[in-house]
Amino acid sequence: MRGRGLELPQGSFVLRALSTESRREIQGGLRSILASFSGASRSFCASAAGVLPFPGRTAPGAGQERLSVAVFPALWYFAALFFRGGGALSRRSRAFPQRGEIPVSNKPFFLILAPMDGVLDAPMREVLTECAHYDYCVSEFIRVNDLPVPESVLLKKMPELKDGSRTPSGTPVRAQLLGEHAEPLVKTAERLVKLGAAGIDLNFGCPAKQVVRSGGGSAVLKDPELLYSLTAAVRDVVPSNIPFSAKMRLGFSSPDDAVMLAGRLVSAGIDELTVHGRTRDDEYLPGTVKWEKIREVREAYPQILLNANGDVFDRESAERCSEVTGTSRLMLGRGAVWLPNLPEVIRGSGELSYAGALSLVIKFAEAGRRYGIHLFPRIKQFLAYLRLHYEPLRTFFREVCRAEDADEALRLIENEITRAESGGIPEGAEDC
Repeated sequence: MRGRGLELPQGSFVLRALSTESRREIQGGLRSILASFSGASRSFCASAAGVLPFPGRTAPGAGQERLSVAVFPALWYFAALFFRGGGALSRRSRAFPQRGEIPVSNKPFFLILAPMDGVLDAPMREVLTECAHYDYCVSEFIRVNDLPVPESVLLKKMPELKDGSRTPSGTPVRAQLLGEHAEPLVKTAERLVKLGAAGIDLNFGCPAKQVVRSGGGSAVLKDPELLYSLTAAVRDVVPSNIPFSAKMRLGFSSPDDAVMLAGRLVSAGIDELTVHGRTRDDEYLPGTVKWEKIREVREAYPQILLNANGDVFDRESAERCSEVTGTSRLMLGRGAVWLPNLPEVIRGSGELSYAGALSLVIKFAEAGRRYGIHLFPRIKQFLAYLRLHYEPLRTFFREVCRAEDADEALRLIENEITRAESGGIPEGAEDC
């Protein structure tokens, strides 16, 4: 939590409540306590006792305080003084660790579809969230320069805003902003809030050279005070009932900066943080991901919801990433396009068959036509990702590339699906 820029002590529950300068911050603390208790209420009733880790503790059993179930009525009474009339708990309350957040054993995965500029646009989000369950997804970054982004551009970049900020399958879509100037960022965020965005996310992780040269994305990591001031400014205009998050890399050049940079974001008031396990200089080079550095952030700021990102491509890597980082919240990017039902594979289902993957390309083309995208290069792009997982596509992809237009490419894909379904190509397990 944030008290006008004050970074509160991690270990003191009392100071967290007393050091804040606004009733909203106090309410947020009480909400988090109630959320933790309510999540375990059945076990409390069954056993007549319970354990609640205080905010700031790293793991159950590591010197944690213990609360008797007898304090629950008192907490409920004080909360009622603040929340007469009832209502849903604030999403911002989830910034406190819930019972069992650390460690992650026996906890289901929370899976997020990452923002990938030029790849995971609205038609791709539609197809992937129909194929597999994501807890939410994040839009491609919306570039904010010297002026606020017009409403018409926001709706074009994130058409789900017209449908309650959800994909056709009902998955919430949060809007991601990328910029280095506070005033236009703030005004754009205000517009997104009015349009009903399911959440606001700030991009401090993009490693693209053009973005970095202009001072945006991961370039902001070189200036921790700018990182803080941009985030705090946007925090002030995002209501507490709308999730406010940020995405960053471990640092610009040094992964040792991760904890310090995360601290600036936490101090500025974010509810949730995604950390990609590479620096900007690492780009996407194989073998450079450092999940253990994400763990350091987890241990330094256990009060924040932390999403790990980077090199999760199958169930084994998901489990290993979760074990190393200390969080079961994973953001899936490239792997989600290589293997379109990756979330279900992580949860224990079989892989999507070759014919099923090709059928998704047909669905993507149908969605792409509705959204008016330039279809042929995007069909080839989707196939290029899929061929990294589906071996038969390595040959078939070259055939599609020789097609003259999207219609011819789609006819070839339909024929390939028929061939696969007739047993001409080894099949996988299941279709969407």
